[in-house]
Amino acid sequence: MAVVNYLLLADQTFHHVSDWSRTLLTFHERQQLQFALSFDAWKASTIASFEAREDSDGAVTGLRRMSLLMQKCPEAGLALMTGSDYLESIIEAYQRMGSLSENDMQTKQQILTENLHRCLRSLMCDQTKHPSLLLDHLYLLKSE
Repeated sequence: MAVVNYLLLADQTFHHVSDWSRTLLTFHERQQLQFALSFDAWKASTIASFEAREDSDGAVTGLRRMSLLMQKCPEAGLALMTGSDYLESIIEAYQRMGSLSENDMQTKQQILTENLHRCLRSLMCDQTKHPSLLLDHLYLLKSE
């Protein structure tokens, strides 16, 4: 998970650098196992915070940063969308927002929606085309 946190912080600094996407792709190609393990750990931690119903600003900030990272690195979205556990946890978190204040609820729903949008979009990118996985997730969304 330390690798993901490092990438999220580095993305804040280098997001507008033209070679940043290429650097992320190179890292992914060279360190696929470490990349996958780190994103699995981040995903598990995020799901656990959703299940614990933690509405902390840290979780919201993490989702916002991850959405920005997925713009430059669609492989991150693919790592999160492998399996349906991440999608199901986002759906449940979105549905539980009813107890929040109107302004707080709107902000958090927007962040969850943006993150989910980036995840689904990453399944359509040239580097990570996975139409069957995308269709499975869209079907799950429709059924909820």
